[in-house]
Amino acid sequence: EDLEETYEELLKRFAAASGGRYIRVSNLSQLPALGRDLRQELTLRYILGFTPSGVGASRWRTIEVRVEGPHEVQARRGYRGTLP
Repeated sequence: EDLEETYEELLKRFAAASGGRYIRVSNLSQLPALGRDLRQELTLRYILGFTPSGVGASRWRTIEVRVEGPHEVQARRGYRGTLP
């Protein structure tokens, strides 16, 4: 089995695991537009959080975020810890 992973694949995996996304920039002229898009996205963002209860075994727990309406959800797949 080939276990070699490119840096780009690794960055994509880190981004997905943390609830983010990876954007490849092949030309520096793309940066101003990407910066504007990112600034717009960050002004329309809600952050949800909770503190695990400390009850139960510490293990991988999946997270599901659902919203009503035509909204895009970008979230982590889960966390390692106790019950919420």
